[in-house]
Amino acid sequence: MQDTSSRALILVAAFIFVARPSGAQSTTPSRTLIVPADLYAYADSLGCDQIADFYESREGVLDPPYVYVDSDAMWWDTASALWCRPRAGPPGRYTLLFRFGPKAGPIARCPTRIDGRQHIGGLSVVKVNQTLDHFRYIDEPTKPGPTVPANGIGIQSEYDGTGTIYYCHEGRWLGFFLH
Repeated sequence: MQDTSSRALILVAAFIFVARPSGAQSTTPSRTLIVPADLYAYADSLGCDQIADFYESREGVLDPPYVYVDSDAMWWDTASALWCRPRAGPPGRYTLLFRFGPKAGPIARCPTRIDGRQHIGGLSVVKVNQTLDHFRYIDEPTKPGPTVPANGIGIQSEYDGTGTIYYCHEGRWLGFFLH
């Protein structure tokens, strides 16, 4: 009789151990990379973490949270961008980091980060074919850009039909807001 009770107790204990909620199994953060290792290391060196829940909180997002401007070039030669979460930043705010290589072109004249963004999406490279007065300066959101044609590429952040196209002009970032 005691042998049967011991077996039943062991089975109940095993069931409880196996059936506990998945959140209770481990408190160790995931080491799954959402961005390529080179961009992960770059962001980490600047005190910024990858957005580990990027895909969970943005169902149906089409583009990843990073982009290489020239996919045919070696990553260290061209420009790249990625969304990250600053370790010392407020919750719900993100940073768009840029890394410029020696062949990055005019985009390399702009700052390497845009901080404090709330609504982010997947990143892609787009050709900008409009005058910059349709854009707003990122550091002065009420100020329109100059009435000159754009002649280059921009970085588009888009999710669910809304987003921003970031364009570098004379050392300053401008944004065109998609809606």
